[in-house]
Amino acid sequence: MRRYKFGAFLFCHGISVSKREKSHATASFTAARLGELGLEGFTKPIKLSCSDHEGNGPVRIQQWDGTSWNMVSDWITPMRDIVWPMIEAAAAKYAEENGITPRDCSAE
Repeated sequence: MRRYKFGAFLFCHGISVSKREKSHATASFTAARLGELGLEGFTKPIKLSCSDHEGNGPVRIQQWDGTSWNMVSDWITPMRDIVWPMIEAAAAKYAEENGITPRDCSAE
């Protein structure tokens, strides 16, 4: 049930941010705030921003057993040095092919 709360919270936060024009909004989830939401142990504290949508931290794998979600891994540190250049190249190619001007987060 906790994952639904967190997903719903992020969705609602995203809607409120998207209604503002060129917002400098970020989302911070401290250990205290995660506890208030009933999500202690679900994720590590994270801070989301224009330049970092993933929270800049480790992840865990969950598995559905037919009744509930169970954590089935330790915390896994992302391989940003390998994966991030691939993401940036794919995003730049997509933007160029579709006439999209990428957002400049450094200007915010």
